[in-house]
Amino acid sequence: MPQGNTSQPELALAFGTWEDTQSFLGSQLRSYSGADPIDQAGIRRRLEVLEWDCPLHYDHGLAQEVGHPSPPSPVTMLKTWAMPAYWCPGDPRFASAGKAVLPTYSYLDIPAPGCGIFATNIKTTYHADLYEGDTVTARPCLKSITRKTTSAGEGAFLVIETEYVNQHGDVVAVEEFTVFRFQPTASDA
Repeated sequence: MPQGNTSQPELALAFGTWEDTQSFLGSQLRSYSGADPIDQAGIRRRLEVLEWDCPLHYDHGLAQEVGHPSPPSPVTMLKTWAMPAYWCPGDPRFASAGKAVLPTYSYLDIPAPGCGIFATNIKTTYHADLYEGDTVTARPCLKSITRKTTSAGEGAFLVIETEYVNQHGDVVAVEEFTVFRFQPTASDA
């Protein structure tokens, strides 16, 4: 039989009461910014892994012919460009303490009861293209809380609306991301 830790890694969730959660409603959460500006090498790597032969994203002449200043990033890379660094030089090294090694997304800062969380829905509306040299910042806000008991446990659906803006402050996309934060049922705990 395999030995060792077979449990799931822990997320760094903020804990509190449902009243604490309610106090975050309508509040701007902690913003985060992409670790790197958009670059053609990153775009090329995404196209390669998908074997996506769309010349709009790599052919400068074609991009300009159809009205772009340069090849735009595929819209599906928005979250890639907004992703903060997992680790930066000067930060302490990660200790294998069973914690998930993820960027510190601000929805994890919303205090609530329960140690369970999973995503249930995501919808993104795109408003502008992103180009080489652009940077992306995410500005999330808790928009709604709907308490519910499901087969997973007692909890709430939290809708986080995030505006993604470029370095000029222009909104390039708006995302609605829903998570279910809950206390697992006794049989699942």
